[in-house]
Amino acid sequence: MRRLALAVFSVFIILACCVVALRTQSLDGRVAAAPRLSPSLMVAAGPSSSCAILTDGNLKCWGMNDVGNLGLGNTSNMGDGSSEVGTGLPTVDIGQTVKYVASGMRHTTCAIRADDKTVCWGNGYDYMLGTGVTSVYVGDESGEMGSALTPIDFGIYNAVSLAIGELHACALLTSAEVKCWGTNTYGQLGVDGNVQTLAQMGSSWPSVNLGVGRTALAITTGYTHTCALLDTHDVKCWGLNDYGQLGYGDTFNRGYAALSSDMPTVNLGTGRTAQAIAAGGFFTCALLDDGSVKCWGFNIRGQLGQNSIDTLGDDSNEMGDNLPAIFLGTDRTATQIAVSKSGSIPFVCAILDDNTLKCWGSNMAGQLGLGDTNNRGDDTDEMLTLGTVNLGTGQVPAQLAIGDKHTCVLLTSTNIKCFGEGDFGQLANGTGASYGSRSADMGDALPIVDLDGVSPTATITPTASKTATPNITSTPSKTLTRSKTPTRSNTKTRTKTLTRSKTKTKTHTPTRSKTPTRSKTLTKSKTPTKTRTLTRSKTATKTATKTATKTPVTTLTPTP
Repeated sequence: MRRLALAVFSVFIILACCVVALRTQSLDGRVAAAPRLSPSLMVAAGPSSSCAILTDGNLKCWGMNDVGNLGLGNTSNMGDGSSEVGTGLPTVDIGQTVKYVASGMRHTTCAIRADDKTVCWGNGYDYMLGTGVTSVYVGDESGEMGSALTPIDFGIYNAVSLAIGELHACALLTSAEVKCWGTNTYGQLGVDGNVQTLAQMGSSWPSVNLGVGRTALAITTGYTHTCALLDTHDVKCWGLNDYGQLGYGDTFNRGYAALSSDMPTVNLGTGRTAQAIAAGGFFTCALLDDGSVKCWGFNIRGQLGQNSIDTLGDDSNEMGDNLPAIFLGTDRTATQIAVSKSGSIPFVCAILDDNTLKCWGSNMAGQLGLGDTNNRGDDTDEMLTLGTVNLGTGQVPAQLAIGDKHTCVLLTSTNIKCFGEGDFGQLANGTGASYGSRSADMGDALPIVDLDGVSPTATITPTASKTATPNITSTPSKTLTRSKTPTRSNTKTRTKTLTRSKTKTKTHTPTRSKTPTRSKTLTKSKTPTKTRTLTRSKTATKTATKTATKTPVTTLTPTP
């Protein structure tokens, strides 16, 4: 009998240990975060990818890699397999160490090297690489990175920060000028005349006319619009304005004619100026001098933080003192903001003065980090009860980067934590698992991104920025068959149907194809009824095959 009791007791102990072990794992096989240190200085996010500058100046990128935007000489996704993190995640070869990195909506990545030269790789359509050539992908085959990269010629000055939208990009130069390149269909480049694309580089390349004597402190690009924070801490915006995202109380596009002092600054309220700006997908946010945050433009998911889905900024009485500041908590202010550039999955995050993090807007993949998939800010009192993101014991956010459906946070510890969709490896957790849609995913259970960086140094200071510039809903398969010789059909048929009415009936259905074939239909109502039709269709088709098969195993712009 004693032997039987001992055997039963042993079995009980074994079962108990198994239960404990199982409880440390989630239902999809995720494990609790192991303590480690992978020190980084800056993090950036593309739609479904991420990049980080390590403390030794090296660059690592992970996530979706369908056009070579990770700069690894192939098109294999990285970060979703156990052998693709840590030492298994290669360093991006751009020939030197890196000072700044930015990612765009159509998978273009750019970096400022240690020699202050800017290089870009990934999607090169519409002159997005800034080298005067188009219809190419760079970084998707061996031999295209490192010394093979052509630096952008800005003239006599170099870039200090970069911002990349859908198919346009801008640089803030050491002269405090702004130069933009790429597609200009809506005037988002801010150049004189009806220029569709800008490919001419060098000293003759025009800078944006910000007004007599005016220079820029920061630059941000949204999906199809651009904003600059001026030396006066005023804000000017140009480009597409169908939802009032430029902040001028109307829906007229701006930027075809040269910008000048005749273009008004955005009315932020009596006596208010901006400390940082962030342009998103058809909306814009500003961090004001008193620490408050105001957002305007499209509001389909509550990204304006007003407990509604009413668009703001497209009527004359909706800006200035009539535009409410977002409620961030009693006596709470913000120190940094970041926004998503996605038109259909928009959301916003802010680091607050008490070193906490709050996010609102679209939450379909748990990218708000609140342990569920409920949108915030689109219904009554949701901002009043908005909780903070649990990053783990003692973890303090230093810098934000936002993609389509994921968020990455650089901590003061110089570690990075990412949450939201992880299907393509953009969270770099080695499994492809998503985090953030359940409360069990967050806090100490949220893994630190394993970059296997430099050894810890007591004097490490993360590169944190107050202006996020900061990011295509994509559905690629893990097996990509592509070609290096694009056959491009550039029928610029642009379709945009906007029906306005101030009722809450709004439909926004951007349809995207990763070919890249893009068609976008935006429907918005707001009486009196206005109808505008702009049509665009851009098809880039690749022939000649290249297959990358994989077995499943985010701006932040510093003030110069």
